[in-house]
Amino acid sequence: MSANFPTAVLIDGHSLAFRSYYAFGKSRSGGLKTSTGIPTSVCFGFLKSLLEVMETQKPEYLAIAFDLGKPTFRHEADKNYKADRAEAPEDLIVDVENLQEILGAFNIPIITAAGYEADDVLGALAQKASTAGFRVKILSGDQDLFQLIDVEKGISVLHLAAGKGSTPQEFGPEEVKEKLGILPTQVVDYKALCGDASDNISGVRGIGKKTAVKLLNEYGSLAEIYSSLNKIKGANQKKLEEGKVEAEHSQFMARIEVNVPIDIEMEDLQLKKISRSEIEPILQKFELQHFLNQIPYLEQQFSGLAGIQVLPEESENKQEEKSDNILVEEENDDWFFSTEDTKAAQQQITIKSEIKPQIIDTPEKLNQLVNILKEQKNHETPVAWDTETTSLEPRDAELVGIGCCWGKNIEDIAYIPTGHKVGKNLDKGKVLEALKPILEGSDYPKVFQNAKFDRLVFRCQGIKLAGVVFDTMLASYVLNPGAKHSLEEIYIRHLRTAGINLKSYDDVVSKNQTIADLDILKVTHYCGTQVFVTFQLVEKLRTELEKADENKPPEKSLYKLLVDVEQPLESVLAEMEYLGISIDIEYLKKFSVQLKKDLEVIEKRAFETVDNRILQEYLITEIQNIEADSFTNQQELKKAISSPILKAYITKLSKEQRQNSEEIENQINLAETSDFLNLNSPSQLSELLFNILNQNQKKSRKIKTGYSTDVVVLEKLQEESQHHLIIDEILNHRTLYKLFSTYVEAIPKLVRTDTQRVHTNFNQTQTDTGRLSSSEPNLQNIPIGTEFSRQIRQAFIPKKDWLLVAADYSQIELRILAHLSQEPVLIEAYQNNQDVHTVTAKLLFEKAEITSDERRVGKTINFGVIYGMGAQKLARSVGISVKESKQFLDRYKQKYSQVFEYLGKLKKEAIAQGYVETILGRRRYFEFESKTIRDLKGTEPEEINLDEFKRLSQNDAQLLRAAANSPIQGSSADIIKIAMIKFHKILANYQAKLLLQVHDELVFEVPSLEWEELEQVIKSTMENAIDLKVPLIVDIHAGKNWMETK
Repeated sequence: MSANFPTAVLIDGHSLAFRSYYAFGKSRSGGLKTSTGIPTSVCFGFLKSLLEVMETQKPEYLAIAFDLGKPTFRHEADKNYKADRAEAPEDLIVDVENLQEILGAFNIPIITAAGYEADDVLGALAQKASTAGFRVKILSGDQDLFQLIDVEKGISVLHLAAGKGSTPQEFGPEEVKEKLGILPTQVVDYKALCGDASDNISGVRGIGKKTAVKLLNEYGSLAEIYSSLNKIKGANQKKLEEGKVEAEHSQFMARIEVNVPIDIEMEDLQLKKISRSEIEPILQKFELQHFLNQIPYLEQQFSGLAGIQVLPEESENKQEEKSDNILVEEENDDWFFSTEDTKAAQQQITIKSEIKPQIIDTPEKLNQLVNILKEQKNHETPVAWDTETTSLEPRDAELVGIGCCWGKNIEDIAYIPTGHKVGKNLDKGKVLEALKPILEGSDYPKVFQNAKFDRLVFRCQGIKLAGVVFDTMLASYVLNPGAKHSLEEIYIRHLRTAGINLKSYDDVVSKNQTIADLDILKVTHYCGTQVFVTFQLVEKLRTELEKADENKPPEKSLYKLLVDVEQPLESVLAEMEYLGISIDIEYLKKFSVQLKKDLEVIEKRAFETVDNRILQEYLITEIQNIEADSFTNQQELKKAISSPILKAYITKLSKEQRQNSEEIENQINLAETSDFLNLNSPSQLSELLFNILNQNQKKSRKIKTGYSTDVVVLEKLQEESQHHLIIDEILNHRTLYKLFSTYVEAIPKLVRTDTQRVHTNFNQTQTDTGRLSSSEPNLQNIPIGTEFSRQIRQAFIPKKDWLLVAADYSQIELRILAHLSQEPVLIEAYQNNQDVHTVTAKLLFEKAEITSDERRVGKTINFGVIYGMGAQKLARSVGISVKESKQFLDRYKQKYSQVFEYLGKLKKEAIAQGYVETILGRRRYFEFESKTIRDLKGTEPEEINLDEFKRLSQNDAQLLRAAANSPIQGSSADIIKIAMIKFHKILANYQAKLLLQVHDELVFEVPSLEWEELEQVIKSTMENAIDLKVPLIVDIHAGKNWMETK
């Protein structure tokens, strides 16, 4: 069809509305909404996408089809059609109604038809437009509409692409073939064969998507498949024979009906002129500031004047209307909305009057600022501070500037430039000297976003920060640990007053730049907005915390958790990061050489288990299936090869060696197993195990690169009596290689030349449970279960003539379980200092004396119960049958009935109130997939019957297991945090330092002369961090390296 034909864009209204809702609106607090609470997520997302289509496609004709929400001819034909779909959320329904009101103001036709779906309406409109000589483009995320694609008729389908600056992807036959493996004309028959679970279209029982594609590519259509049924062998023939009625019915249900009685002419779809007077009131009504700011551009785009280029940012209309559209939590939809899209939604908040930060660029201005700051001593309104630096590593960071905000007025903001490459800076030394009494003064209350970073920056500049009374990042974390905690995210989620267009660092600083390269005025505004928002958030977050604490006992207060635990811990972690820990690099170099040799030995053993001739024959067969034309160049050859092993091997050959199939076969016959295989390649291992060695695929799961070969899968295969011996070696190799690459090779590179120590980053807001994590390096994941991993710990050493001391809580999670569940058997065992694993084993095996292996079963079950271990996992862990493990678990439930009653109670609380709590009241929130579970939120926990949820999605089952474990794991985290805070004060009287925290263990660096005195101090402090119904016990040891402390 000629490019000169006019373009008609037809939009699947409900598809785009739903995707807008789930990109911007599906959150715990309700997504985008106006200051009065009217939902606008759909309005915003839909209009944004619509505008993108107008910009890129420049249609002269436009229509939007919607479902009426009433039964159609398909419902009459099949009462199960879409029966399993959950009802649309109420806020979505309201949002769509508001959207249709807005579209009316834009003079955009909305087309519906009683008894038909929007897809049918789009099909009818597409045929009408095509017949009238129009080029037709249908915008939808629904692949059902691929069946309407017709090159000769000029009909295509558009998908909006994710990513900033991306243009919509246009689907014709080739694109559909690439995506689905079939042609548009085969889409209906494809659904007829494999069905469509989302619409309750059954298809042929047992025929999956891959089989459907294969059959259609071989026979062309459903009719031809059934005409050639005698040629189809095996189980598929039987399935097709038995499912013929279902196939024909599914074909009818999947076909879009294009003969829809709609009284519409093409001129009705022509874009009509719109004006400010029509669209401004409706945009104001729904506080869509993003679009109010570009009305002239909207007038141009929606009035058929798209050829006249007026960019949106050229709009002279600078709105000053207050907008409280708030995006509470971002969940992107990959079809339509990128992270840039959702960020755009966040940034539609505009301020009534622009902030006016002061640039402090003279000594006189600095003195005036210091005098103002000295007056700010109200703890209710702490001064907000922020440092601008050239690096996120405090020791490497050059101080470029300091920002502060001391009030709600737009002038109560200042920025002090100290290190910009261009412009007037103040002398950094004199600035710090002037600010030092305030920054180090505990009587000058301060608030930061991520105070630990700024504390370390100041520490590296010779200032010990004090008086931090609030940290917005930590407050956000305490309120909802599962959310995101950047300043931008917190602002959008919590601040419901007029605000600013808050930009992130990446928005301001380009690649290969630092903030020192930027203009001082630009950074002044950027930093000014950061501290202004931080200041405003204090009151809001405190209110949110107080609201969360309503009707809660004092010991469960989130505000108390923030001010007594998380905020004091921040300075402890900063000190630990600043100190770092010494590494024996020479030892690691020697250890690295040894590990490389060990890995080579394992690889050699692994390759020896594989019959090389079987491997060669397999690869030669693969080569023989490749067409001769593919050998012309390496890229074409790699494309033609589906075998990961063969593809990797080909790259090792010279051009002469791969010129044809015969030459490659010769090379394969000369090669050894080690030439073919890479034990670190999951795709190669998948092919080797399941395609060549015929291991049990049922023990694995299908993934993008083939079948999974993760540790869980390999361990399952290892249990098979006929498992291949290479599996044992792969597991050995994987364990050793991870230790080698993650620690032995990586840690020496992280040692700083100026301190000769590793300074790990402790992350306080990255886990849902309250546990700390660490990075660069991740010391939390150094295992202790193998000789090799213990040897890695040997590399961590103290200063000369000092000791490393490790103090580890013994069985803390089981002790917490005993306390929380009030299980009498566990409480008695711990109070009497009995070996709880022996006690459990005696109860399970019902005998007075038990063996070490039997005790191991007791230990495995004790810890496994906390993490929801099932019978199969227990059987694998202790080497017993599944039947025996079920018997042990049943017996455990009988003997420890209150444990299981408590764990069930936690699951019920997660369902009923949406969260569970630790001993100190730390919460972990849960959002379940199942509508049945979601509908129980707000009921009393004791009214919930967990037996009704035997068949859950994998996600919901994992969430319920997490609900039972989180209060235990989180309470353990809280307890060790309390101990760390106490040590911060205690160790001020000693030279000894706290260096590391690894789950239930603390690592100290202690002078030899202080060890005898501190041994009991450390042990007592940790054991008395909190009062429980059972005693806490700490094992403490000293050594010349970390390994010796175990």
